[in-house]
Amino acid sequence: MKSYYPFVSEEAKEKYTEIYHKTEEEYWPAPFSRVYVETPFGPTYVRISGKEGAPAMVLLPGITAPSLSWSPNVRVWGKYFRIYAVDMINDYGLSVDRRHPLTRHDLIVWLDSVAEQLKLRKFILVGMSYGGWLTAEYALAFREKLLAIVMIAPGATILPISRRFLFRVALTGLFPIWGSHHLFRWLFKDSLNHPPKYGISYDWFMERSDLRFRSFRRRFVVPLRVLKEAEWKKITVPSLFIAGENEKLYPARKALEEMKRKSPQTERVLIPGAGHDLTALQADLVNEKVLAFLEKHLGPLEK
Repeated sequence: MKSYYPFVSEEAKEKYTEIYHKTEEEYWPAPFSRVYVETPFGPTYVRISGKEGAPAMVLLPGITAPSLSWSPNVRVWGKYFRIYAVDMINDYGLSVDRRHPLTRHDLIVWLDSVAEQLKLRKFILVGMSYGGWLTAEYALAFREKLLAIVMIAPGATILPISRRFLFRVALTGLFPIWGSHHLFRWLFKDSLNHPPKYGISYDWFMERSDLRFRSFRRRFVVPLRVLKEAEWKKITVPSLFIAGENEKLYPARKALEEMKRKSPQTERVLIPGAGHDLTALQADLVNEKVLAFLEKHLGPLEK
């Protein structure tokens, strides 16, 4: 394996890493430290910030998105929790998959190894989109290690992903740059019409997205799945499911109804005026709902 893997060249690695760290300094809303933790699948990049000595909160981003995407939320959550923002091992970030995760079990083992290396005995796990699906899978396997979970617009997990979304994803495989623009204009339509109050603009996001597709070798994605009703009953930790009313992966209201049927113990929130971009576009409301949920189950939050 070449030293610059998973990038296409040493030059691409240097350019991407430089821009990544510059973006961290500009957009991450709190002082932070950077660490790499070793896992069976390769070194994993983690950005640590927030309140020292507070309960640990591990953040998993969506697909094609590095952990920087959590900046609109960390500015609030970091006042109450110790934040561990993780770059996924098989995605576009600074984690290096020297061994490819091929199954959901591989990803669960990887995430558990990250938590072990960080010496996190119990923690809150928050996932967005692809990270939301992995959050549910990890809770199914290791609920005893979790204080609570938050699934934000999780991919599949509760309902199959729409054919319209899968068709657009397929286009990105054939035509990465053009296809990604087509996908994201559709997926983040609300952000195009109403730029987020915090964090990054759509144009800024797409500029970095183009850089990611040009810089990296093609990434392998472990397929998502819908959890069975019997599996939901085994997830006994406090759980929160959040969806934007304009979600494109599946009908949001139907997803909330299905969650109520399969997992009545899971709390459910519908965010108005946003779709899959809810963590940025409706950051204030998402932050408020997550904090209220955690305070309800973990007790009063202290700054």
